[in-house]
Amino acid sequence: MGRGLNQEVTAFLDGIDHPMRAEIDRLRSIMMSAGAGLSEGINMERAELQH
Repeated sequence: MGRGLNQEVTAFLDGIDHPMRAEIDRLRSIMMSAGAGLSEGINMERAELQH
């Protein structure tokens, strides 16, 4: 996975067993490497990006 991926989000995604997990992880890596100031986290039982 890419740099800056939040382990809490990774664990959350592990728990939901999404059928498109590989695509989700690829998008996470792309988004997190797109620019400084982005972070990801869990809010209200869902993953989200924060700037």
